[in-house]
Amino acid sequence: MLIAFVGIDGSGKSTQAYKMIKALNKMNIRCQYYHPYFEYIFLSKLFRVFSGATEALRTRKNNITNKKSGLLKLWLILTLFDNFVTYLVYLRKPGKDIALICDRYFFDNIVTFVSEGVCNLPTGRLLLAFIPKPDIVFWFDAPPDIAFERKPEHSLLVYQKLRANYIQLLSSFMTQRIVIDANQPISDISLIVLNHYVKFAGIYQSNSTSKDIKSFE
Repeated sequence: MLIAFVGIDGSGKSTQAYKMIKALNKMNIRCQYYHPYFEYIFLSKLFRVFSGATEALRTRKNNITNKKSGLLKLWLILTLFDNFVTYLVYLRKPGKDIALICDRYFFDNIVTFVSEGVCNLPTGRLLLAFIPKPDIVFWFDAPPDIAFERKPEHSLLVYQKLRANYIQLLSSFMTQRIVIDANQPISDISLIVLNHYVKFAGIYQSNSTSKDIKSFE
């Protein structure tokens, strides 16, 4: 089962991904953690060869003066292509009895590029129609001011723009999706996420004639 955790920086994706991995391990459910920003395939080789230029491209800037540059548009194409290669190599068939948890997904990249003006909203929706769909998506919806407090490397305006585009684009992402209020205690969010997973996994695995998962409830 392919599970994607998406949301703006500071929404708690990584925290909840690690907590879910820990909980599933305790339940003796096979699971894997994947973070696409740390595991580029062919782009990682470019990073080593052109470390200065590519590192500048990797860093998302808060100012919007250079957002429509040719380099950033090229970066969009390269990143999405690398994402597709990554999907084919690592994510396509994780196994019916394995929970593959993606801490960020294609979706986050597209939201970022729309927010930065590299492509417009209709183009973003078009791209979403072609990216592989996870079995379930958890969107961690954090208020921009809270996200800014947690991770002030972006401006509040950037967080506001990102969240607005998550709302716009999520409606076009045709897969099982669950909105999580990220402005709750971490333990409460963990329980909500696990309960949703267990309910969905029971359906998914029963349809796949795999073993049942006991509910937390």
